[in-house]
Amino acid sequence: MESGNGSKLTPAVAAGLTKIVASGRTSRGPSAFCDDPLWQDAVDLLAQATSVAIVSGFYIPSVSAPETDGPTGAAVLARALARMGRETEIWTDGLCLNCMRCCAETIGFSAEHVLDATTFDLTTGHPALLVYIERPGRATDSRYYNMKKEDISDWTAPLDSFAIRGDIPVLAVGDGGNETGMGAIYESLCKRVPDYANCLCVVGADVCLPVDVSNWGAYALVAAMSSLEGEWLGQTAQEERAMLETLRACGAVDGVSKRSALSVDGLDIEVQLRVRDALEQLAYTAESGTWRNAYLSGAQELRNGTTNDPNLMATSSSDTRRAMPPNMIFDYMGILLNANAAQDLNLKINFDIAGEAPYLVTVNSGVLLHQADAWADDADATLSLEKEQILGLMAGQTEGVSIQGDADVIERLTEHMVSFEFFFPIVEP
Repeated sequence: MESGNGSKLTPAVAAGLTKIVASGRTSRGPSAFCDDPLWQDAVDLLAQATSVAIVSGFYIPSVSAPETDGPTGAAVLARALARMGRETEIWTDGLCLNCMRCCAETIGFSAEHVLDATTFDLTTGHPALLVYIERPGRATDSRYYNMKKEDISDWTAPLDSFAIRGDIPVLAVGDGGNETGMGAIYESLCKRVPDYANCLCVVGADVCLPVDVSNWGAYALVAAMSSLEGEWLGQTAQEERAMLETLRACGAVDGVSKRSALSVDGLDIEVQLRVRDALEQLAYTAESGTWRNAYLSGAQELRNGTTNDPNLMATSSSDTRRAMPPNMIFDYMGILLNANAAQDLNLKINFDIAGEAPYLVTVNSGVLLHQADAWADDADATLSLEKEQILGLMAGQTEGVSIQGDADVIERLTEHMVSFEFFFPIVEP
C-alpha cells in the first residue's frame, strides 16, 4: 500500500469489515454509524502518512488499573504500520504506560517506541497522522467521563489536545461515544443516546470509525491493509492470547466487568479469537485468485513449514504435454539450464520435429536459444523425433529418437539441467 497510490478496498472487503466489527453486538449505539466507505477513507489516511502516532489507554479509577480495550489494538496496528515502513509510535499517559509497553513488547513492537506523551509539545515537530484508539475525549464541559457517567478527569491526561490543534490529520476508533474523535458523529449520537449526551466527546476527527469494540476497529484497519498488501499483517491467535495474558499479568482489567480476565468489554478470549479469525479470513479475499493462493501458501508455510506430502503433488497430463508447442518446450529447457555450469558449453542442434517446423537450438555462454524455421549445416547433431519426445530428452529417454552427428549431444545438452524441488519455501529463505 504505497503512499497515495489510490489502492481501493473491494466492496466485499469493506462490507465484511463492517459486518465483523460494527454489527451492534455490544448494543452501545455508536457502531450503527459505521458506514462501509469509512474504511476506504481510513486506509487513504494511513497510506498517505509517513509517520504515525497511535494514542491509546483508558484508565479505570475505581479499580486503579487500565482497561484491556485499547492496548492490543494499538500494538497490532503499530506493528503492522512499522512493517510497512511507517515511523510509528504509541502514545499514552503515565497510568497506562507499563501495560501498554508490555503488551506491545509481547508481539515484538519495541517498548522504546511506546511513550508517555503527557508533556509532549508538538510545536517543534509532529507525526503526519494521529490515530486514536479507545482514548477518552473531553465532553462539552471539557471534562472526561466513563460509560457510567462518572467524571474521570483527575485520572485522564488531556491527550486529545493534539487532535484539537487542527494541523494534524486524525483517524479515530471508539465504541462508546466518549472517546477522542467521536465528536465527528456527536449530533447523531446525541439523538441515539440522549441520556448520555452530556458525557459524549465533542473532539472530532477527519475519519471516525465507531465500532463494537475499539480493539476490533484497529484489527479491522490491519485487515484492510492486509487485503491490499497481499499478506497478513495482523496478529496470530497465539499472539492475541499472549497479549491478553500479558495485560492481565500487568494488572489491566476488563473495562466492563472490572475483573482481571482474558476478556475485553465483557467478551471473553474465544470471542476475541473468532473476530481475529474472521478478519484474517476476510483478508484472504485479496484482489485475485493468484495473489490469494500465494498469500495462503505463504501463511501455511510460516505456520506449519514446507509440506512434503506426495498426495498434494500435481503431475502434468499427457494432454497438457501434447498441447505444448515446441517453442514453449524449448523455453522450459532454457529455464532448467544451469547457466553457471554450462558457461563453457557450446552446442548447435537441429531439431527435425514430425509435423512441425524445424528448430535450431543453440547453447552459448550458459544461455539456450531457439529459432523456428532455422537450420544449421554445421550443427553438432540433427535430432529427428516427435514433439512429445523432446520433453523425454531431459529425462534421458532417447528411444525412437534418430541422431545424426555427435551421439553424445543429448547428454551434453541435459547434463547441466537442474531438477527443481516440487515443494519449496515461498516466504522463508
